[in-house]
Amino acid sequence: MAARDVQAAREAGQRALASLREAEKSLDSARNWGFVDILGGGLITSLVKHSRMDDASEAIERAQTDLETFAKALKSVSGVTGVRLERDGVLEAFDVLLDNSISDLFVQSHIEDARSQVKTSISRVTAILAELGQQDAGSGSGAGSGCNR
Repeated sequence: MAARDVQAAREAGQRALASLREAEKSLDSARNWGFVDILGGGLITSLVKHSRMDDASEAIERAQTDLETFAKALKSVSGVTGVRLERDGVLEAFDVLLDNSISDLFVQSHIEDARSQVKTSISRVTAILAELGQQDAGSGSGAGSGCNR
């Protein structure tokens, strides 16, 4: 892989990582609000929780696009998978309108699943970026010593 290709892949990976971290932050917030909701938070708590979930969904959509760009830049990325936060409109309405512990637990389970997927994707992208850094350092040192002669 040429140094220019490595740099393009690294930049795409950094964008994907930033989007994933934003999604992680929103999911962490939704998770915290979810715990409050389970303990009896009420309508406002449910609305805030779902707002954070919407934020996470948007960040995950950006991350998916960034991961696809990253995969194209690498031409073949094994181990990097997309992340989905599936929103169930019926479950969301049930959670907000009825606001009971059963619906709160179902929603919390979806948040936890998405958090796990995001964390796994962050780890995979980070590992690939570290490998790209090693490849770039290895090719860069050889090119640099050739230019100095």
